[in-house]
Amino acid sequence: MPSQRIQRWVRPAVQEMSAYHVADASGMIKLDAMENPYPLP
Repeated sequence: MPSQRIQRWVRPAVQEMSAYHVADASGMIKLDAMENPYPLP
C-alpha cells in the first residue's frame, strides 16, 4: 500500500501534525496565496 511506504520516510513528529485552521471568509474577497491585486512596479 502506498501510504505505508510513505510512512517509512516521514518522521513521526511530522505525521502527528495537523492542518492549520482557515477562518471563514464569508463577505470577503479572498485571494489565493500567489495572487496579487496590485500591478508590478
